[in-house]
Amino acid sequence: MALNHRLPQAGPALPAMVLDNLLDILETQSDPGYTPVLEQRQRMRARRLRDIRPEVYNLLLQGEADNLDAISALRGNASYSGAGIYMHVVIGHDGVFRLYIGQSLNVAKRLTRHKSAAIRASDSSLHYLAVDASAKDFWVLLARCDRPDDTHIHKRLNIMEEWCCLNFQTLPIPQLLRYLLPGTDIFGGGHLNIASPLEQGYDASKAAIRGLRLSSDPFILECYRKLIMKGNRASHLVKRVGMFSKLKDGFVGFKVDTHGRIWLGGLKILVPTRLDVRSNDNVEVLADVTDDINTDRWCRSPEARLEDRGLRLGIRLRGIEFNGQIFEEWATNSGVMALYAANSFVDGWDGYSREEVMARPRRLIYADRARYYTK
Repeated sequence: MALNHRLPQAGPALPAMVLDNLLDILETQSDPGYTPVLEQRQRMRARRLRDIRPEVYNLLLQGEADNLDAISALRGNASYSGAGIYMHVVIGHDGVFRLYIGQSLNVAKRLTRHKSAAIRASDSSLHYLAVDASAKDFWVLLARCDRPDDTHIHKRLNIMEEWCCLNFQTLPIPQLLRYLLPGTDIFGGGHLNIASPLEQGYDASKAAIRGLRLSSDPFILECYRKLIMKGNRASHLVKRVGMFSKLKDGFVGFKVDTHGRIWLGGLKILVPTRLDVRSNDNVEVLADVTDDINTDRWCRSPEARLEDRGLRLGIRLRGIEFNGQIFEEWATNSGVMALYAANSFVDGWDGYSREEVMARPRRLIYADRARYYTK
């Protein structure tokens, strides 16, 4: 069973109406990253409607978002290795099914990571808490979005994922109220997505986690207490919403803070001052973790040693300056604390737990509203 999962106002136009409303909202926002996508709105809209599997679209038209048997019949090819949107159906011991929707440039590779117990142990997201407490689960392929020549594939995937999240109402209630059509009956609040795919970064993730407190699902409320009441700082809140998983697929958007910084987990990324980038601007970040020392490494500390794992990390920034100029370049930091933070970041990237990270020398993490480092 599900918790009051009944798709309201079900009718032939509903999924398309949700998409049109989403695009209207995006056009009024100031995020320049979506401008090239929205300039060809009708073409992009037609692609989204074509990318979603017909069986999924028909399920939404028929108002069967709460029908576990109908969802189970969708399934799809879990070995699909192209770009797309997937859904994880997690059935708890309480008999309630809960949904998680995600995206990837390689769906099969992403599902393999989700199924790894080691990965789940190092990333206490709402999704993984539900999986670890589940009786059974299965996967559904919602959409195929593979276009190798698409230069804006990440933005298009964000829009597609958001559209699917809105149709199945898998986001917290505040997100649903923001992006759904006015007057839509909100039946969600009991599923497993936290942050909107359109809103990345620590501040958005933290606010989204707090939105879980409005859920009527006792399990979600218990998870909310585990995620937020411990008071963990940015690196762990971001990690809990699957940031490492998203970063492994490519560029991820972040908002610049009032001091010209981007917080990537425990990393303080400084936007070069010569760039005309301002507070609350969106900058996309690529984390490039190599097998050996990265020739474009982020950390340039003179205190670095060959054994420092953080030397494998490169950070590439891209975005649009206030004057409209496009930039893309590698970021650097020469501080010793940046080196320690980079070591910790690469440990987390490789799947090590916080306890394992802090058992190593020359590491730094933020937890319980404090900064901890080992020498």
